[in-house]
Amino acid sequence: MERICTSFNVSLYPCPAYELERQPLLNEVETKLTELRTVLDKSASRQANILRDIYLYGSYWKGLNYNFFTILLFIVLILLFRLHNKRKIYFSLYEFI
Repeated sequence: MERICTSFNVSLYPCPAYELERQPLLNEVETKLTELRTVLDKSASRQANILRDIYLYGSYWKGLNYNFFTILLFIVLILLFRLHNKRKIYFSLYEFI
């Protein structure tokens, strides 16, 4: 049994024969489990908050990129319209999109 536990890097704890002797050991294991659960819960909530922030930040920049693209397209259309009126150059709008 000890060989198997050492091969998997598992800790072996002595288990007393009487229940009165096992009670403090059981309490110690339960406190360790609750500490591990709180650490896991906090790390999961932190990870969720970070992923939410990344999503919100990404959607913010995505909206800005669409707005900038629309504004730049509008400016290009105005410049092309002015060029068209000055030089009488015919063009297709679909060539620039």
